Amino acid sequence: KVSSPPPSPPPPSPPPSAPPSPPICLWADGLVNLRTLHPPLWCSNRSNDKAGCLRSFVSYATAGSAVAYAPCTWQGSSTCRAASERWECPFPAQPPPPPPPEPP
Repeated sequence: KVSSPPPSPPPPSPPPSAPPSPPICLWADGLVNLRTLHPPLWCSNRSNDKAGCLRSFVSYATAGSAVAYAPCTWQGSSTCRAASERWECPFPAQPPPPPPPEPP
């Protein structure tokens, strides 16, 4: 009697896929986070400065350790406000800061 080979085991299931990464905050590239200045500022501190307003954003602490970001928006003739929509997203990798100058 000829025996048939044992059935092949099922192929291994693929590993679970990692959750998708949140989108990178590319919209903030080149903008200034007013909350990291000394002293920290808010968008309203850029009122009467439309160009400065549109080059700025602010960060907010959220539940847990997350941080949300909102661009400053120009409203009316002299008002700068944070956008009502906020994003929780990582920033693109920044180049390391230049080394401090060596003492003479």
